[in-house]
Amino acid sequence: GLKAGSEFVHAAPLRHHECDAVDSLLGYSRLTDKNGFKPMGNCDEKKKNIICLGGSTTDYSLFGIPSWPEYLSKLFSRDNLPFNILNGGVIGYNSSQELLKLLRDGLELAPTLVISYSGVNDLGYTPMLGNKYLYEILENAITENNSKSILLADNLSVSCGTNTSLDSADYWYRNETTMNNICRGYEISFLGILQP
Repeated sequence: GLKAGSEFVHAAPLRHHECDAVDSLLGYSRLTDKNGFKPMGNCDEKKKNIICLGGSTTDYSLFGIPSWPEYLSKLFSRDNLPFNILNGGVIGYNSSQELLKLLRDGLELAPTLVISYSGVNDLGYTPMLGNKYLYEILENAITENNSKSILLADNLSVSCGTNTSLDSADYWYRNETTMNNICRGYEISFLGILQP
């Protein structure tokens, strides 16, 4: 009884709202989002903010169907609960990007709760606090035509920070723990969920 395209997607091509901004900290972002967050439903300044972080499974535009933060917003609206849901999920984001986004953008929204739904995008590459996409953009700028880009001085190289000895799972856990500790320091509740 489920409807294809609205309640489930099967073998559909990946469709999402394009990321149209190079972000100096996160690698990429969207200019249309407010401080990197998309309000779900009607937001009211009198309500408390809940911010949602994650990758494609949190992204509001994936496949053109509602994301879990949008469903959460509808449930809160239906039950007349006084919360704004602000979706900061972006396709491809990993826990490092979530942590940096929380520090730079999320705290400015004075959330009462931060929900992180992640883990999958942390697998498959060497963990780093920096952003692999921005690193690749800068590396391409340096190596293009075997010469340095005019954007980078001759004596500069590209860095993504200190290498870690942690594996991807431990690095994800450390990022989640760090987000939790940051939130506790600001009396913000935190819920970290590992994607199945």
